[in-house]
Amino acid sequence: MTVYWGDSSETWTGTSSTTTIAATAANKVKAGDMNGDGYLDLAVACYSTSGSADSFAFLNTGGRTFGSTPDMRLSGSEYTSCQVGDIDDDGYADIVFGMGAASHTQEVKAFYGGPSGPSPSDSLLILADRCYDLMLKDLDGDGSSTSSRPATRAARYRSTWAPSQASTRRRTSASPPAASTS
Repeated sequence: MTVYWGDSSETWTGTSSTTTIAATAANKVKAGDMNGDGYLDLAVACYSTSGSADSFAFLNTGGRTFGSTPDMRLSGSEYTSCQVGDIDDDGYADIVFGMGAASHTQEVKAFYGGPSGPSPSDSLLILADRCYDLMLKDLDGDGSSTSSRPATRAARYRSTWAPSQASTRRRTSASPPAASTS
C-alpha cells in the first residue's frame, strides 16, 4: 500500500512524497491520532477472497514516515471495514473493525488507542451479522461521539445488528475506562 503525501500547494511532487506500507489485501483505510502525538496514524482493514490476510495499525512517526513493520498486527484477522474515532473519551483515537464476508466470523471489534497506540489486548468484541461498513456516531445525544456504557458506545453499524441482539460484549483489559461525569 502506498501513502501519497501532498504539499502546501495540494499537489504531489513525485515519488519523494510517497511512503510504502506493508499491508497486502488492504480493503479499507482510515486515519486518526491513536497515540496522542499529533500525527495521523492508519488503521488498515485487510481482506482476501483467496487465502487470508492480516489487518493492521501503523503509527505515524512524524516527518511523513511510518515504521517498516505494523505497530499492531491482527494475525489471521481479516476485516472488510474499519473506522477510527475516540469511542471511550480518553483523548486517543480507537479503531473499530468489522467483518462482512459470509465465509468468515461475523464480528465488530474495537481496539482502544493509548499512549503506545492501539493494543490487541484492550478490545471490545460485538458479534454482528454481515458488517460491510460502519460509522461512529453520538449514540446517546450527549454531544460526544460515544456513550459511557461499553455495551452501547462502540459504533452504529450498517447491518442487521441491534444492541438487544448482541450475544457477546466484553472489554478484555483488566479495568474498564472511567465513566464520564459530564
